[in-house]
Amino acid sequence: MMDISRRRLLGGCLAGGIALAGCTSSSPESGSGTDDDSDGTAEGPQVGETTLSSSFPVEIYEGNSDTRLVQIHWHGELSNSHWHQQPMEVPQGRWTSYDVRVYNQDGDPIPLGEGAQFSLAISPTAETQPDLIEFDIAGRTLDANGQKTGLGEYRLELVDGEQVLWVAPLLQIEVI
Repeated sequence: MMDISRRRLLGGCLAGGIALAGCTSSSPESGSGTDDDSDGTAEGPQVGETTLSSSFPVEIYEGNSDTRLVQIHWHGELSNSHWHQQPMEVPQGRWTSYDVRVYNQDGDPIPLGEGAQFSLAISPTAETQPDLIEFDIAGRTLDANGQKTGLGEYRLELVDGEQVLWVAPLLQIEVI
């Protein structure tokens, strides 16, 4: 049996409380600070005719696995929503595959890519080096090749052809 000191236990509880507070506190712009609308029902982001999950609409996994790397925690509007577990790490000098799962309000992954209603797009912000990471997208598979070490912010979008339908909160990606 593991013996945990009182100080270590209290420190762990405090750290967990601080992390939880970051997702449950309200800000002046957010109104109530919850994912509920005025009638008490959860509301996810609306993309065309599709309503996404009201809590975690997008998750990125290691390719061909169930190891989740990052996920969006939706707080009712884009300005209050954010990615958990970021920055996402991408290795330098080799292609790595990631599985991007976008969930509807029933918690089911929606089809992405050719023949589907939506496709994925990703682009660096103006402040990010444009040649930090090279991307290739096929369906819900995001292949990334880190060109040089560094940290950048990226816009992940759901698109229909050239039309941007929804922009996720900015995702930090670090090439290691």
